[in-house]
Amino acid sequence: MTHAFKIILALVALVTVVRAADISITATKDIKFKPESVNVQPGDKVTWMLEDPSVPHTVVQSDQADCTASKNKSAFSSGGSLKASGFSITIPSDAMPGNLYYFCSIPGHCEGAGMKGVLVVTGSGTNSTNGTTSDNSTSNGNTTSNGNMTSNGNSTTSGTNSTSNTTSSSPSSSSTNKSNSADNLKSSFEMAFFLLASALYFNIF
Repeated sequence: MTHAFKIILALVALVTVVRAADISITATKDIKFKPESVNVQPGDKVTWMLEDPSVPHTVVQSDQADCTASKNKSAFSSGGSLKASGFSITIPSDAMPGNLYYFCSIPGHCEGAGMKGVLVVTGSGTNSTNGTTSDNSTSNGNTTSNGNMTSNGNSTTSGTNSTSNTTSSSPSSSSTNKSNSADNLKSSFEMAFFLLASALYFNIF
C-alpha cells in the first residue's frame, strides 16, 4: 500500500507541474505586431522584441482595441522604446478569461498604421489579475486594463528576459501551439493519474 501511495503522489506532482509557455511577439519594421492576436494562459510569459532596432516601437496597454493608454495605474507598459533585450510580462496565475489590448505609442504607428495587438486570456482565474512585467528600460510605464497587470519598469522584478525568445518572425501558429501543448500535457497527466489511481484503488482495496 505504501508503494501505491508513492505512485499516486508522483502522479499528483506531474499533474500539478505544467510547463508555462514562452511566447514571443515581434514589433516589425513595417509597423505591425506579429502575431497581432495571441492566445495566452495564466503563467505564460509574453515577450515583445524589435525586428529592427533602427525602427523604434513601444508596448502600451489600452482598455479597448484603440490607441488610448489605459488609465489604470497597474496597466503594463514598456515605458519607452523597446530595448534589445525586449519587454516581458507574465500572465498572472489567477487571470480571468478576457482580452488584454495594447498598442505602439510612437506617433503615427497606431493611429496611422494600426499597430495594435491583443492577448486573449483563455485560462480561468479566481480574482482580478495582478501580474508582473519586466524590461530593461529606465522608465516607469505603470499603466493596465481588464487584467490589472502590474508593471515594474526597471526595478528588481522577478524574471529576466531570455534571448531564446528573440525570434524576429514568430508565426501565430507557433505561439498558439505552445499554449495548446501545455493544455495537452496537462490533460494527458490528468488522464494518466485518474486511470492509475483507479487501478491501484481496486487492486489494493
